[in-house]
Amino acid sequence: MSLLRIQVANLRNLASANLDLSPSFNFFVGANGAGKSSVLEAVGLLASGRSFRTSDLKEVIRHGQPSTHVFAEIGIGDYLHRFGLARMRNGGFEARVDGEPLKRLADGLRLLPAQLISPESLALLAGGRRARCRFLDYGLFHVEPSFYEQWRRYERLLAQRNELLKQQGSERAVRAFDEPLTAVAEPLTKLREDYAQALNLSLSTLADEVANGVKLLLRFDPGWAAENASFEAQLRERLGRDRQAGFTTVGPHRATFSLLYNGRAAEEVCSRGQLKLAVTCLKLAQGEGMALALGRKVLYLLDDVESELDRERRAGLLQWLRAGQHQVLLTAINADAVEPFMLAGDKLFHVEHGVLNLAG
Repeated sequence: MSLLRIQVANLRNLASANLDLSPSFNFFVGANGAGKSSVLEAVGLLASGRSFRTSDLKEVIRHGQPSTHVFAEIGIGDYLHRFGLARMRNGGFEARVDGEPLKRLADGLRLLPAQLISPESLALLAGGRRARCRFLDYGLFHVEPSFYEQWRRYERLLAQRNELLKQQGSERAVRAFDEPLTAVAEPLTKLREDYAQALNLSLSTLADEVANGVKLLLRFDPGWAAENASFEAQLRERLGRDRQAGFTTVGPHRATFSLLYNGRAAEEVCSRGQLKLAVTCLKLAQGEGMALALGRKVLYLLDDVESELDRERRAGLLQWLRAGQHQVLLTAINADAVEPFMLAGDKLFHVEHGVLNLAG
């Protein structure tokens, strides 16, 4: 897979950009606020449907404009796919693949599997369980075909049960959800458990290659005591607590994980640089698993590559990506930080006040 072209309109300070990309490394260099991260943000919208910089997509849209548009040409094997996405200030979206409108954005997101490593990625370990669960589910979305529909069904049932709890519905009405929720929750948890084990296999190898022998281990927490009793039994046992709280207090929606760094919780013992390295290894491990399952390469987006990584660790990361023949979009403030890593066939873009110019 290769991202061949990206067109952006009215995204933050990018009024208009039309870029032909290298299948190898693409470097975007410019001062803070120049617009280089906005290029990666645009690509991220096509890869995940979200912005890595804000939870409010209205902030992404250029001031005074009603919408932002992103379009990509993506080569997969012998096929060229065209994926376009518009995000509206009123919260709506429009998406097309090869000219055909999509009812579900998820059907387009499968075209562009990607991994983003940015200063905001530290929230994966420093933040709450929601970010960690979302990380696991992004990988499963790409590697396990049955996952997405199971997850959607669970979310719908959970929302209905929570609404009953909030409205103080009868015990009988709430308990009617026990069996259907269990039918989805248990296989969903098994998918996540198996996926966490697979991630650990890759994580061990990557830590040796990229993190100089650091021992990293992901410890999965399913959000309920899966080893003790059935999910249905635990829903019954906690019904009184759930009714008091007004929501379901146990289940796959509370899944998370901890990351052990040389045997101890990473967020408790690591410096920011060590945390960045640990998160980087997690992202690379997920990317490797996605590539293996899909039978094609994954795109890597590295925002502010100088942040938290010293020259030696930065070199190790870029060498690993280069050796794997991955396509990379990378931003940096200083050209001196990336020019030593450039090879023939790479592209360097200078970014200033929302305008991108190809060097050379």
